[in-house]
Amino acid sequence: MDHSPSLKRPVSLQAPQGSIVHVVGPHSMGKGTILGLMSDVKEPDGGKFFCPPHVRMLNISMDNLLVEGIGFHGNLVFGLSEHKLHDPDPGRLRRILSRLGLVKNWMDKALHDGMRPSSDAENSEDEDDSEKENEEDPGSDDSWMDKLSSSEQKCFQLARAFIFDPEVLIIHKPVDAFDGDLKERVLRLMREFVDKRGLELDDATIHMRRPRTLIFSGGASSLTPISDILWRVADNGVTAEIGPYMKQRSSPGGF
Repeated sequence: MDHSPSLKRPVSLQAPQGSIVHVVGPHSMGKGTILGLMSDVKEPDGGKFFCPPHVRMLNISMDNLLVEGIGFHGNLVFGLSEHKLHDPDPGRLRRILSRLGLVKNWMDKALHDGMRPSSDAENSEDEDDSEKENEEDPGSDDSWMDKLSSSEQKCFQLARAFIFDPEVLIIHKPVDAFDGDLKERVLRLMREFVDKRGLELDDATIHMRRPRTLIFSGGASSLTPISDILWRVADNGVTAEIGPYMKQRSSPGGF
């Protein structure tokens, strides 16, 4: 049963493509409901939500969702289209993981093994069993999940989303569980994802890519400098405001 709060008043909102929208407001005021309506997780009582049909949308929940039985690499590229799935750029995968602080020897090995043809992996196992560290490969089964802390699981979900590279990315409370450097790092990556129309892609082809839009939620005290637009949720409805990033960019001496 869905116990999420309902919006107290009808709303009419628009998110321009190529922008970051931050949904802010007190607890249990309907921020998650707005994101749920946009990502088709919830049905509206009336009215409609429209997203251009050519636009791919991805919704990232607050829960850490990992898929059993497909390994570390399988989880990382989960959802990619068939042609991208068979030929993902391993350098890009590693760079995105690294920028989110997911840099460990077993991760690199699991990523390498996951990208090899199954026949190569079988031959490697036959050639040298001594390389096994007296335990099963942490990337080939589900044991790798237990090696990730809660914050690392959240970072893994973000890495998977950036690798999937949708035109619209909706994230529920992406930085609420982070502090300090990690929080700032994630916010910078979110801004770069929109500004460069994808993360760790060729800058020379940016004009060939569709704009990226990112919509995320956070508490009333979690204002960040990266948002172009604020949707402020309150008892009297939802109001749209210019965000800190847009204000800075349009001010004299702004960037």
